[in-house]
Amino acid sequence: MKLRKIVAGVFAIAGLWWAMGLILTMLVPPIGIMINLYFLPGWLIYVGWWRILYSQPVKFSPRIFWLLSALLHLAYYGLSHTDIGLTSMDADLSRNWWLVVAGISCICIVPKNVAEQVEASDS
Repeated sequence: MKLRKIVAGVFAIAGLWWAMGLILTMLVPPIGIMINLYFLPGWLIYVGWWRILYSQPVKFSPRIFWLLSALLHLAYYGLSHTDIGLTSMDADLSRNWWLVVAGISCICIVPKNVAEQVEASDS
């Protein structure tokens, strides 16, 4: 499905700034390791976006991948509003990023055959 590939590309490229920030945290190893472990599930989703962009297979169905992406970003959004969440110090833009990614990931959960039927009916 082209939509999934486009979305994965946008997310992967937009996520570069986040990835670079997390890599830079490794300049202070104890803190950087803790922060990167906190975001380890996010790193896995980030790698999945690149794999989808380059049409490489993911370990499970794309629908499950997008569901996990949505759930993970909803979890990070929820944690960003608590004292536990490392992102509680973040700006509103990065907090809203969690919701945007979760919402668009939900759109990508739509089964391929349903999306093809919608595209066929539009043309």
